Amino acid sequence: IPANSVLASIVVEEAMKLAGHDRVVQGLNASADSFYSSQGRTGGDFQDGNEELVASLCRKHANLISLEMETFHLLDLARCATGGSIH
Repeated sequence: IPANSVLASIVVEEAMKLAGHDRVVQGLNASADSFYSSQGRTGGDFQDGNEELVASLCRKHANLISLEMETFHLLDLARCATGGSIH
């Protein structure tokens, strides 16, 4: 889901004021629906076959800078609360 460009610009501007231009990174955030399998995490306790997930995402989206799960759940809650699309 693309960010609201006006809101994103305000957030970046304010973050730069607080933290400094050299400490604010802009790029694409990917959000997953679970902690391990959807984030390419590997380990002996999980057999998800996702060793190439992060590399694949980076190849497809050159400006990808983060991968987390919290935003997915916030967006899903918003979708549920509105009875459909969050757009």
